[in-house]
Amino acid sequence: YHLLKLLQKFGKVKQFDFLFHKSGALEGQPRGYCFVNFETKQEAEKAIQCLNGKLALSKKLVVRWAHAQVKRYDHNKNEKILPISLEPSSSTEPPQSNL
Repeated sequence: YHLLKLLQKFGKVKQFDFLFHKSGALEGQPRGYCFVNFETKQEAEKAIQCLNGKLALSKKLVVRWAHAQVKRYDHNKNEKILPISLEPSSSTEPPQSNL
């Protein structure tokens, strides 16, 4: 909640995904990073510029552009695998910043 409020100071947050461990000893605990989509690229750039390296809740923030995962190769089927969420599209949405 604190992180979302901090990000909203830089513009309209369209999407905010805070990741948690799904299983194991750390199940339910934060993974230590999140993804955020701002309304505009300029808002995201401002958040990166202002927040990268700053402290929030006693943690040093690393704020940068998110990068798509590298395509994997399925040797059994001789085909490349790309997660659905990263499939190429004609969308004009701004890139995500990775916190």
